[in-house]
Amino acid sequence: MNAGKILFSQFFVRSTSALLLILLLFGFCPTAIAQTAGDTIIRLRALAIDTNADGTSAEMGGEVKTGNDLIPELDITYFVADQFSFETMLGVAKYNVQLDGSALGNMDVGTVKKLPTALTFQFHPAVSGKLRPYIGAGASYTMFFDERVGRSITDVEYRDEWGFIFQAGINYYLDNKFSLNLDVKKYFIETDMKMNNGTINARNVSIDPLMVGIGIGINF
Repeated sequence: MNAGKILFSQFFVRSTSALLLILLLFGFCPTAIAQTAGDTIIRLRALAIDTNADGTSAEMGGEVKTGNDLIPELDITYFVADQFSFETMLGVAKYNVQLDGSALGNMDVGTVKKLPTALTFQFHPAVSGKLRPYIGAGASYTMFFDERVGRSITDVEYRDEWGFIFQAGINYYLDNKFSLNLDVKKYFIETDMKMNNGTINARNVSIDPLMVGIGIGINF
């Protein structure tokens, strides 16, 4: 998991530095490039996921820990008005899960894949130039699947759950067709874990991942 933290930090520093360098090289353009109602942006992002798990087992004690991931992600933004849009995303993350410091020591729970179906409502301030910030908030429904058990348990189940999202980002328009994007989302998600046929349980485990994405968008 330390390697995952290092990977996330390196990705964040490199991606944001690269985007800022590109902005400096292109400079700020006084000509406004605005989205209008009916426009659609399709983006492909590289997404770094930093999890912040918080939970324990009533039977075994300890702390639930989850690893990080770096995945490709596809998202679609649709403008319902000149300054307002909806965004949805598609990406599958895979987590390593442990129960550290339990009555039996550090327990290897295994791995699980997570598919968040998310929808955010965004506000784009009316600013001039190619650099266009936005903020957003919304909801997600997270589905857990493809559970693979570790050495310490025989079976595990995760409860699918609704959550909340807060979002901020920047679009830099290269022209009327293409744009660069830097996006940060904070998820608030809880789940219940049931292990070894329900003899070990961890309820209301907060995962709360921070997702930082950088990518390119095409305007339609």
